[in-house]
Amino acid sequence: MFFKLIKDQLKSKNVISKILAETEDYRITLHDIGSKTTIITFGYWGSGISQKGFGTDFCLKNGFNNIYVCCKGAQRFQHLSLDTFTNTVKDVLKSKDVITYGLSLGGYAAIYYAAHINARIVAFSPRNLSHPATPRIKQTFTHTQIYENAVTRHTPIIIIDPFDQTDFTFITKAIAPAYKKMHVIHIDNAGHSCFGAIKSSGKLGPFLLNLFAGKVDQIDVENKYKAEFLAQKAQAYMHTEGHAEPYIRALIQLDPSRRTLRLAKEYIVTNSKAIKLPTLSINETRACLATLDNAFTEKSMAFDILTKTAAVLEDAGQFETALSLYQLAIIKWPESQRARQKIESLMPIVNLTKQQENA
Repeated sequence: MFFKLIKDQLKSKNVISKILAETEDYRITLHDIGSKTTIITFGYWGSGISQKGFGTDFCLKNGFNNIYVCCKGAQRFQHLSLDTFTNTVKDVLKSKDVITYGLSLGGYAAIYYAAHINARIVAFSPRNLSHPATPRIKQTFTHTQIYENAVTRHTPIIIIDPFDQTDFTFITKAIAPAYKKMHVIHIDNAGHSCFGAIKSSGKLGPFLLNLFAGKVDQIDVENKYKAEFLAQKAQAYMHTEGHAEPYIRALIQLDPSRRTLRLAKEYIVTNSKAIKLPTLSINETRACLATLDNAFTEKSMAFDILTKTAAVLEDAGQFETALSLYQLAIIKWPESQRARQKIESLMPIVNLTKQQENA
């Protein structure tokens, strides 16, 4: 009864929303319900600019103020300096208990921007692929190193799969030099999707609330909720008839992502057998399209535009449309081996998919 009363009171609270800072590159929005605790959440890669996003609804529902910070496209917060962020939020954080919270790129931001506001940190699989520790993309890194900044008085809480090489490298090379002590929670074999595995298991809400309260406990998540485990099994059995399909079907239900789509596509080509393809979420499709942000320049040729767009559509599961673009490219550039190979790989997928739809 007491719990229900609290929830009813929360529902009745007015949310005062205010944009604290906004440029064409980023936006910082306050959602205030009068709580003594403010949780600052950060958008993940490709989430785009909006007033609310990752973690906003969860925070407000559970009685916390929220500041949502997001950036444009694939910029990885490079246009938002630490000083600008700090000066933007410091007044509304006075006398507040502050937590920074994020996933992946948002996890990196939760650690980086906590520097001058003495926030408690909760970061799932933090990484920034433009960072010198994990330079997997060509993008200028404009932030200072984390160890060059002030650090909070609180021990960061970080949730990772220690077997994910990129995440493990980022923690050891980018974060550990600044924070000699960390509370690290391991979700083995979850890959970069620790957050998704816990969420799929139904344990995310209580787990998060404990972390926000400073209670750090390990958590057990079954393998059937781990997309990385299922993907590795599917890949290992890809050429063994009948063995890969159960894992791919489980992945389609659990994680309808671009990786799952690629595995399903590979299964169709390898085994000449139709399988229902996953429908990507809006966020996954948006992430596909975000790759076009910096793909073209004034010197881009029509061939590059056609084939790069086709590649994005293929990643998003729009195989028939992608095939049409590759076929259009081959008319103008018949010598292109890349376009011919793509046509050959997409034709069986499109044909088998049509057969299944007509069955």
